[in-house]
Amino acid sequence: ELEERTQFESNYYSIISKVKNAIANHYSNQNGNLSHVGNSSNTNFENPRSVKLPTIKLPTFKGNYDNWLEFHDAFKSIIHESTEISDIQKFLYLKSSLEGEASRLIESIEVCASNYNVAWNVLTDRFENKKLIVHNLLKGIFDIPKMTKESHSELRLLFDTITKNLRTMKVLGRPSESWDD
Repeated sequence: ELEERTQFESNYYSIISKVKNAIANHYSNQNGNLSHVGNSSNTNFENPRSVKLPTIKLPTFKGNYDNWLEFHDAFKSIIHESTEISDIQKFLYLKSSLEGEASRLIESIEVCASNYNVAWNVLTDRFENKKLIVHNLLKGIFDIPKMTKESHSELRLLFDTITKNLRTMKVLGRPSESWDD
């Protein structure tokens, strides 16, 4: 039964994706080039929508606090804040973007338009824990493996890890120059 449901959901999302692509292609083909008439001559402007951008793959989230901010910001800008997507579609996109602990957290919430915001808030309440995120960032810095020899790759790993974690702390509004917090 679970396998049948998984297959059904997979087919459903595939069909939805194909329909959306067909609609998007239809509208981009209809818009074509716009003609703008000025005071002295005609000037052609290319419609920016006619540029075919690569498809953005939806982010996935497994319930790891270290990845929450990236998932949250990407999903929020691509799906959550879109006025062109219905709440039921947003909920289906959200469910398809979750795995592991994050998926289990909202699996008991019935998929319907009115429950999309409920599911989003459940995830946000659980994973937008700044103290725990900062704790994990600091742990990531302190758990960097000890350098066994001077090498470019080990120095790069050390530098990249510290820089990434400190930058993320700054984004969270946490002090990164002093540790009084």
